Amino acid sequence: MLMLALILVLIPAPIPAPIPIRSIMLSALGLAPTALLSAYPDNLLELLKRSLETRRSSNPAITEREMALGQGDALPKVAVKVMGEKGPEDLNIGEFAADKKVVIFAVPGAFTPTCSAAHLPGFVANADKIKAKGVDAIICLSVNDAFVMNAWGSAQNAEELIMAGDGNGDFTAAMGLTLDGSGFGLGQRSSRYALIAENGVITQLNAEQGGAFEVSSAEAIMEVL
Repeated sequence: MLMLALILVLIPAPIPAPIPIRSIMLSALGLAPTALLSAYPDNLLELLKRSLETRRSSNPAITEREMALGQGDALPKVAVKVMGEKGPEDLNIGEFAADKKVVIFAVPGAFTPTCSAAHLPGFVANADKIKAKGVDAIICLSVNDAFVMNAWGSAQNAEELIMAGDGNGDFTAAMGLTLDGSGFGLGQRSSRYALIAENGVITQLNAEQGGAFEVSSAEAIMEVL
């Protein structure tokens, strides 16, 4: 019995498969499907979430979710960049939307998995239906430059959308929806959200929590138009 006990003690425990940390990080930031998160231990996810929250709370430049703009607030009169015939041009979103009904959806990054596989394609596919509900313009926004947004729009056949680059994150900060991805080499990004505004005033704001992609989809916005 003693020999058997010693053998059992000496047998090494199975080594778990390597965890693709990059996939977990991208999921938590909303850049990859949240299904990736469910495959890993709760304690690991909790540590990652705490790390993200710690970085937000320790950085006074990052606006907390509770301070985000919402229904009844005016869209910030902040300029972003769009691609014109001669190159990048300013588009002041607040001024542009002052006499229009617009839908704006923001993503953490152009060409990233969830944004390219689901978020942008949903609005591309439903652009005509959305505009048929009285929407004058659909704006896709990300903290990228106008060249990247233009290339992304071309790759996704997004001719019916305005592809806006919030390169410095000024509009995103004014919305109070900055996402701090600096711990993962992503810098300051936009949280994932979608909104409806009429005559420059927000009438609906659907902001995702964590890495979710649910309430900001084209289908979700169409339900409340």
